[in-house]
Amino acid sequence: MLGALSTKAKVTLVACVGLGIAGIYYATTINADLPLTESGSAAMIIGVTLTLILGVGLMTLIFFSSRSGFDEPPEVQSDNTTKRDE
Repeated sequence: MLGALSTKAKVTLVACVGLGIAGIYYATTINADLPLTESGSAAMIIGVTLTLILGVGLMTLIFFSSRSGFDEPPEVQSDNTTKRDE
């Protein structure tokens, strides 16, 4: 099951990166009053790609942390004894 999940995650990540690159290309070349240079487009593509990878990685950590029980509050056991002022 984990192998299929990681394959789906990889396909989704590649699709998101591809759509991001296509959107950047469209925004900077086809419909732009002031187009970016080639180095500016490359820097934007790298930035969007790294941001997507970071976002997906952090969300994956949150998901697996939640499923493994690390986010649960600690269970405090009391001994039911109280100190009385005498």
